[in-house]
Amino acid sequence: MKIDSIDHVELYVEDAEGTAGRLCDSFGFAVAGRGGPDTGLQGCRTILLRQREITLLVTEALDPAHRAAEYVQRHGDGVAVIGLAVDDARAAFATALERGAEPVSPRRSPGRKAPGSRSRR
Repeated sequence: MKIDSIDHVELYVEDAEGTAGRLCDSFGFAVAGRGGPDTGLQGCRTILLRQREITLLVTEALDPAHRAAEYVQRHGDGVAVIGLAVDDARAAFATALERGAEPVSPRRSPGRKAPGSRSRR
């Protein structure tokens, strides 16, 4: 599996607005987008931050059943997802499974976006 780059890092946090504000004030990130129930994201609020080639997603659970709620309860605020850019996503997924990875969500048909999924830049 050839990894081209890190596409994004997603933080699961208790307070998305507060965390995003601190990242913008302290490290120069800018808000590039927002998502939540009003945009089709289920059970969470996400703030998209960018600085040059760095993309951060700051996600807060709005529903206790959302995986961000369990993560924050268990670990506190932290890095929960590292998105990798690859040439062939299907092959990379198959390789990861062969190496012992376990899918977080069910497999989808090609071309269909998952509910709440985000588009690339």
